[in-house]
Amino acid sequence: MCFHPMAVFFDGLVLMESLLFFLGSLLLWLVVRERHGSSPLTAAALGLLIGLLAEGRATAVLLLLPAALLVARAGEGARPHVRTGAPQRMAALVAAFLLVVTPAAVRNAVIAHEWIPFTYNLGFNAYVGNNPEATGAFSTITGTQWAGRLPEDGGRGSDGRDFIRHSAGLDLSPAQSSAWWADRAWRTIAAHPARAARLALTRLGMMWSRREYPQIENADEYAALAGPLGIPSALAFVLVGTLGLSGLLLGWRRGRPERFLIAWVLILTLAVVPFFVTDRYRHQLLPALLLLAGVALDEAWRAWRGRAAVPRGRVGLALAAGLAIVMLPAPGLSRAKYEWGLALDLGTRWLEQNRPDRAVAEFERALRMERAGAFHPGPGTMAGVERASLSYNYATALHLLGRETEALPLYERAVREAPEGAPELAALAEACRRAGRATEAERLEDRLARVAGGAGRVLLARGWQAARRGDAAAAESLFVGATRADAGLDDAWTALIRIQVERGEAERAAQTVAAAAAAGLAGADLHAHAALVAAARGDAEGARRALAQVPERALSGDPEIAEVVRVTRSLIDRPR
Repeated sequence: MCFHPMAVFFDGLVLMESLLFFLGSLLLWLVVRERHGSSPLTAAALGLLIGLLAEGRATAVLLLLPAALLVARAGEGARPHVRTGAPQRMAALVAAFLLVVTPAAVRNAVIAHEWIPFTYNLGFNAYVGNNPEATGAFSTITGTQWAGRLPEDGGRGSDGRDFIRHSAGLDLSPAQSSAWWADRAWRTIAAHPARAARLALTRLGMMWSRREYPQIENADEYAALAGPLGIPSALAFVLVGTLGLSGLLLGWRRGRPERFLIAWVLILTLAVVPFFVTDRYRHQLLPALLLLAGVALDEAWRAWRGRAAVPRGRVGLALAAGLAIVMLPAPGLSRAKYEWGLALDLGTRWLEQNRPDRAVAEFERALRMERAGAFHPGPGTMAGVERASLSYNYATALHLLGRETEALPLYERAVREAPEGAPELAALAEACRRAGRATEAERLEDRLARVAGGAGRVLLARGWQAARRGDAAAAESLFVGATRADAGLDDAWTALIRIQVERGEAERAAQTVAAAAAAGLAGADLHAHAALVAAARGDAEGARRALAQVPERALSGDPEIAEVVRVTRSLIDRPR
C-alpha cells in the first residue's frame, strides 16, 4: 500500500476516502484476528465500525449482512471465554451499529422533518448513472445549469433541488427530490432496458478495470506534473486486481474470514453498479483485495510446494481469470482528450492561484488543439459544459489582464455553449455593461434570474450598479441579499465587506469577514479583506499579519485584491 498511487493520492486530498480506508482496514483486521469466532465485544466493534462507514457512505450498511453471518455462531476452536450464544453476539452487533447511526438519523429527522437515516442523494446518483447521456462514469444531469443548493440550506454543496425548482417549478423536500430523480432514472431504464443492462455491465467492468476514473481530481495529472505517486496507476491495479480476484476465486473454502473478505468485495462492487464508477469508490475495495492477494500468494506457494497438478492448475486458472478481467476493454480517455483536459485544468488552477498570465497560456493551448483538429469535444451536454468552462475561464483570465475586447467574444461563446449557466450569463452581462451595452446586459440578467444559481448573481450585479450610482446603502442591502441567496458567492462577500468599510461600519465588516470565512471564503481574498477590516478598526498590527498572508502573485494577478491591499496600506500609514 505504501506504493499504491491512489492511496498516496487520496492521503493528499481533503476527502473522506482515507478515513474510510482506515476504518475498513480496522474492521477487516478484527475479522481476520478472530478466525474461529467472535466475542460480543468483537461483534460490537464490528457494528460500530460498520456504522461509522455507513455515515461516510450509505452503501456500507450492506456489510451488516456478512457481519451477521460471521458472528452468528462462535465456531469450533474458539477460546472458551468467547463461546457466547449467537443471540448475544447479534444483539451486540446491531446495538453498536444503532448507537452510531441513530443520533445522526434523529438529527436529520428534526432538521428536515422527514426520515433520512443516512443520505438523500441515492436518487440523484441513480440518475447520474442512468440518464440518456450516461457513460458509466460521472456525468452532469442538470443540463448546462448548476445543480445548486437552495438558499435556505446555506453551504456550498449542491443537491439538484435548485435545478428542480427552476426547471420543473417544484419546491421539493430533500427526500422528495431524491424520489424525483429516482423516478427519472427508472423511467429511463424502463424506456431503454437493453441500454441500461449494457451500462450496468460497463460499470461492473469499470470497477475492475486497470483504469482509474476520476470525478474530483485526476491522479494522472498530479503524477505527470509533480512526479510519481507510486507504482504507475494502471500497473498497480493490474497487480492488486489480478491477485485479489484470484484470492476471491480460491479463498471460499479456507474459512469464515476469507468468506467475509469475498463478501466485502462483492457487496462494495455491486453497490456501485446502479450508480456510477469513480476512483473514490473503488479505493475502498483495496483493503480486502490486498488480503485476498495474500490468499492467492499463499495458495500459489502451497500448490508449488505440493507439486500436484490439480492445485497448480486451479491456481493458474484463477490467476488467468483475474488477469483477464482486469485487462478487459473498458471506457477511457483518448490521449488527445487527456491533453485537452489537462490544459483546461491547469489553466483553471493557475487562475485560482491569481496567475492569469499562466492561465491564458494553458487555455490557448487547449484552443489550438481544437483549431488544429487534434481534438474535438464532441456532442452532448457534458462536452458543452466543458467547452463553456474553457471559454468562460479564458475570458476571465483575459479580463484580469485588462484585455476586455478579447474577453467579450469568449464570454459570448461560453453562453452559446451553456445557455443556462449562471456563471457564464452573469459574466457576459457584466462584460456587456463594461462595454456600454446596458440593454443587452439587462436581458441577460433577466435570463440569469430564471436559472439555478442565478438569483444571488442578479442581486450581486444590481449591488454593483447601486455602488456605481453612489447609493451605498442600497448596494449593501443587495450584497447581503446575494450572500443569503448563495453563500458560496465569494464576490458577494468581498463586495459586502468593502462597502461596509466604505460606510464606516468596521465592526459589521468584521462580523461579515467571520461569516464569509465560515461560508468558505479563503486564500488571498479572505486575507486581503481581513487586513482591510483590521486596518479600518485601527488594528495596524493585525492588518500587517493578514497582509503577510496575501501572496505577492495575487497583487499582480488580481486587480481587485491589489486595490484592497493598496487601500489597506494607506489606512495603516494614515496618521491617527
